[in-house]
Amino acid sequence: MRLAAVVDLAPPTPPCFPARMQWVEYLHQCQQSKRDALRPFAADIYRPAFNFCRDCTRDHRAAMTAAGRCKPQVFSANAQVPEQVSE
Repeated sequence: MRLAAVVDLAPPTPPCFPARMQWVEYLHQCQQSKRDALRPFAADIYRPAFNFCRDCTRDHRAAMTAAGRCKPQVFSANAQVPEQVSE
């Protein structure tokens, strides 16, 4: 999947990511995985079961929790509206 497609298909940026493009690039890298279960998209649709927290570090999680920005449940099955890139 090309980066441009990920930009179009990515759900809104989670609060733990500092910038939209960092989130999009992360999703793009994950989509390159050889294991389907680790890919954020299937059939050009974001998979709400994708666990973006799996790559989080303990320090980042602690900092985001303290700041109220650690929200792993942010992408339930209803969060499918892409966000516009403004960077």
